[in-house]
Amino acid sequence: MNKRTDMAIPQRQEVAQQPLENAAGDSMMNFVAQALTNPEIDANKLEVLLRIQRDVVADAGVRQFTMALHEAQMEMPRVQKNGTISLKEKGSIPFATWEDVDSVLRPIMRKHGFSMSFTMETNPGGGFIVHGTLAHAAGHSKQYSIPLPNDAGPGRNSVQAAGSTLSYGKRYLAEMAFNIVRTGQDDDGRAGGGGGVISDEQKTELVDLMAERGADTKRFLAFFQIATLDDLLAADFDRARTMVLAKKKEPQV
Repeated sequence: MNKRTDMAIPQRQEVAQQPLENAAGDSMMNFVAQALTNPEIDANKLEVLLRIQRDVVADAGVRQFTMALHEAQMEMPRVQKNGTISLKEKGSIPFATWEDVDSVLRPIMRKHGFSMSFTMETNPGGGFIVHGTLAHAAGHSKQYSIPLPNDAGPGRNSVQAAGSTLSYGKRYLAEMAFNIVRTGQDDDGRAGGGGGVISDEQKTELVDLMAERGADTKRFLAFFQIATLDDLLAADFDRARTMVLAKKKEPQV
């Protein structure tokens, strides 16, 4: 199954405009342009000069991409968690929806000349792999990917489950690309006042998921560099939950 969505950012005047080349790059481009007008230049030298020209433009695009991404990340505010995940009798957990992320991210992307597009494919190990491409107006782009389980919640058909998975993937990839931090509306991400660690409800959810998926507890704790689940930071909960869900469910014997 393949899906594609685009968060295209139109080219507007507020997009940061920077020169594609530095002084050395300008000199090289001028030299190449003059050489190309020389009728005595042979085909081999022409190919070399054209390759140099492409390399200069590509290097300039990378520099401009890196500078723009730095500026965008410095401006990025924390994203509020306006959605909730119901745990039934255990209560609910706030989370940031794709709409929450997009409302904060889109104006900053537009300002700095970025756009993002996404594709999704079936993961041979189960679930899907969501791919994201972050492109800059200067021509450089960077790819990101994340494997996710099929988000088949209560009452969802297969199409709705795939759409929900894509929405999660888009959010995670955008957060990955721009180093976005999520925070609770009132507790600044401290999930129930636990001094920065996960709440009892979050711990219970992780324990149940790890048991269901047959997760290796020691490897899990070592990855997050903690002694017990009680020490897991609230800011790491979503990543920890996604890691556990991405593990293929162990067959019953």
